[in-house]
Amino acid sequence: MFYLRDTNSATSAGVALAFGSPGDHPFAGDWNGDHRDTIGLMRDGTVYLRNTNTTGIADVTFGYGNPDDLPIAGDWNGDGIDGVGVVRGASTP
Repeated sequence: MFYLRDTNSATSAGVALAFGSPGDHPFAGDWNGDHRDTIGLMRDGTVYLRNTNTTGIADVTFGYGNPDDLPIAGDWNGDGIDGVGVVRGASTP
């Protein structure tokens, strides 16, 4: 379950939505260049991305990395669209 807020203050989440399964690695980015970050997750070397912060199936799915990699996102080439990267050899808390 994702709980998203529009401010960094002690208020309740503005958006709550179901996406993914227990054990998935969540992350966020602007996948389509609309200047809004949306949710994504990685499961066993497969990436699942949503283009809206709503419950539903992934808008984009592709294989990337290894099952134990941790996902990261950023605009690696400056085109205004975030891409997916991985951190290999990191452990989760």
